[in-house]
Amino acid sequence: MRTLTFGDAALRDLSRGHRAQRDFQDTIEDGLYVRVGALKKTFFTSTRIGGKREFKTLGHYPATSIDKAREAASKQAREWQALREARAGRRTLRCADTTAGHRAPHRGIERSAPTSS
Repeated sequence: MRTLTFGDAALRDLSRGHRAQRDFQDTIEDGLYVRVGALKKTFFTSTRIGGKREFKTLGHYPATSIDKAREAASKQAREWQALREARAGRRTLRCADTTAGHRAPHRGIERSAPTSS
């Protein structure tokens, strides 16, 4: 994927006449991309959560300004990070629940048999 510092002049100069879509990554805001297609230039962001690729369209250039797209990408990155942390917390809780109360005896310590009265 090509990188580009997004600016009005740089985005205007990206030709839209190609048949294939081309993606460019912003060098300023991590996770912000523009897809240049035959008809549109679309801002989007993407990440991988739990092995699955997630995409979010942020708007079309020039209706959505570069600053608004960067702001939206930053906000979306925070939301995805919170989702990752929540999912990681659930995994930790699930692991703790399945192992609670099932401890193996410590090595070197023998357990005595229960005595009957």
